[in-house]
Amino acid sequence: MSPPAIDGGDDCYVGPSLEAAVAWEAGKPLSIEEVEVAPPQAMEVRVKILYTALCHTDVYFWEAKGQTPVFPRILGHEAGGIVESVGEGVTELAPGDHVLPVFTGECKECDHCKSEESNMCDLLRINVDRGVMIGDGKSRFTIKGKPIFHFVGTSTFSEYTVIHVGCLAKINPEAPLDKVCILSCGFSTGFGATVNVAKPKKGQTVAIFGLGAVGLAAMEGARLSGASRIIGVDLNPAKFEQAKKFGCTDFVNPKDHSKPVHEVLIEMTNGGLDKAVECTGNINAMISCFECVHDGWGVAVLVGVPTKDDVFKTHPMNFLNEKTLKGTFFGNYKPRTDLPNVVELYMKKELELEKFITHTVPFSEINTAADSSQPQISPAAAHPTATHHRRRGRRKQRLQFRFQVEGEEARFVCHAAPLRPWFATQEDKEGRKWRNLTLHPPSSPFFLRGGGGAIYRRGLDFVGRRVMATAGKVIKCKAAVAWEAAKPLVIEEVEVEKFITHSVPFSEINTAFDLMHKGEGIRCIIRMEN
Repeated sequence: MSPPAIDGGDDCYVGPSLEAAVAWEAGKPLSIEEVEVAPPQAMEVRVKILYTALCHTDVYFWEAKGQTPVFPRILGHEAGGIVESVGEGVTELAPGDHVLPVFTGECKECDHCKSEESNMCDLLRINVDRGVMIGDGKSRFTIKGKPIFHFVGTSTFSEYTVIHVGCLAKINPEAPLDKVCILSCGFSTGFGATVNVAKPKKGQTVAIFGLGAVGLAAMEGARLSGASRIIGVDLNPAKFEQAKKFGCTDFVNPKDHSKPVHEVLIEMTNGGLDKAVECTGNINAMISCFECVHDGWGVAVLVGVPTKDDVFKTHPMNFLNEKTLKGTFFGNYKPRTDLPNVVELYMKKELELEKFITHTVPFSEINTAADSSQPQISPAAAHPTATHHRRRGRRKQRLQFRFQVEGEEARFVCHAAPLRPWFATQEDKEGRKWRNLTLHPPSSPFFLRGGGGAIYRRGLDFVGRRVMATAGKVIKCKAAVAWEAAKPLVIEEVEVEKFITHSVPFSEINTAFDLMHKGEGIRCIIRMEN
């Protein structure tokens, strides 16, 4: 799969009608608004978001449950995009790089980042209350001069966003962003909890508490680790059938038993589970997760986030009997160091991300994605699938060019209008159309006007680059703005494969919220381009 185009260059669309979904207040539908996105400052990167997924964390803070409301703000943190421009001091990323934004960062300088044991960066650890950039304490989003708050340093419900470089993982440009975008939060959190922390051995027994997206990812980790028996624990019996696709061999509903669920599990496994992973955040489930593991070697891993008033209570003899209790954050992955390797697992077909994505909706239906994820199987995602952009009343067709350079192929995707008849068109076996152009040294540099693209010689090789006409400028785009808690997002204009079950356009972002509330699906992708 070749990289998607980045707008830029003389004939390329750069605004003014791009989008962001704004949450003006808690619980009200997000509104697609025109927002201004300022250029990145020192150690910051401006990213064009192509696909974003809706996670339960977005819904939790949109509803403003259990925390101080911060509105208006642009939510979103599970996404994939392309670097548009970089600020001073950024050396590891360049325009055109494919990236995954991550809600927790890796500065690579603090003690945590230097330790092989931790991913809890001192500088860029998640902060749900901070609605501004860490560098200068200001927002990069404004609507008619009014600042709009950021969310966990990412704010991916906007076609463009500004993110600290330490919260961006550079990935293989061949990886499909509409699939790997879910690696930037939920999947990695659950999968890593199993493979990096619980570490089940082939033939062992594993229990997963909570069969939402994170729980299913944890279950996928158990399946790939070779667990012989994987027991799903959930209050919703409808989830068992779907969980079978992720390796679930048995299902336990605590409501079906008169005795505590940990006793049920101990009886089922002749003394207890080898490993158990808790993904709900319910304090009783957390305690049961620990108490159900086998004495002597059993390991319980806590992933879910409890409420601030919860207290974990268990008898000290559980520890003296050599049961182990562990916690984990983002699956123990260091975002910049480890996520590129997780992407490669998908590229090698070792991960089946498609079965996690249950919905895909356009950005305009983002509120529908929220309803799809509650209370049953969690998330939703949004992605841009449009092959045309409207500019000055005409349609612009996306062209994919395959450049042949001394027998070596370098693929490059761009927008161009109108079609250039002197490029011969070919269609590959997947139905993608290509226009071929052969370059002969020393014809460097070669600039493709209309796509903002350039092929130039670097040493003995030709390298494709994107020239960004928007770099250093304020970008106007649309974002989904949360003006109040739990209110539908308003689309405002701003300056700036098994997990995926649904897809909606950005203009319907509130549809995504609706889907999450109804529990219809796992992940709904929101298409940033309609």
